[in-house]
Amino acid sequence: MLLRKIKSEELAEVYQMGYAAWPKGRTYKEYVRDNQKEETYGIRYVYVNEEDQIIGSFILLLLQTPRLKFALHGIGSVVVHQLYQRMGYGRDMLEDFFKKMKLEKRSAIFMLYSDILPEYYHQFGFKELPSHLQRYPQSIAMVNCSESQYEYLSKQSIEDIPAYF
Repeated sequence: MLLRKIKSEELAEVYQMGYAAWPKGRTYKEYVRDNQKEETYGIRYVYVNEEDQIIGSFILLLLQTPRLKFALHGIGSVVVHQLYQRMGYGRDMLEDFFKKMKLEKRSAIFMLYSDILPEYYHQFGFKELPSHLQRYPQSIAMVNCSESQYEYLSKQSIEDIPAYF
């Protein structure tokens, strides 16, 4: 398996995977429009097998947080193709990503909104932000960061935390 940046010709396939997982009452066209906005300020990754078939995908976003003293990266649109779900590929994909970030010595805070049970993301070092920083009961704001960064974030106001991305 290989984690790499997406090729432009693979976007449609990844959008179809994402739409199958989270249509959220939108048409496919609306879903694509919403996700294309992210392409301008994010890097979309795909997790591929030996035949270069897409197993999973996610996007890494550089979030604009002028009042925070740390860089904040959002992880969004985490999806595994329906044929490969419940086989550990999502876990492998995120583990490979965090190994890559560690090698690059990225000290950013990584944030996501969990639309699944937040416990799944604990294995990657994520923990829920305190309740005063939670906006959405169905999407729990979580971060992967150092303890000092977590303490710093915990003292911020909800206006400092990016809304769902």
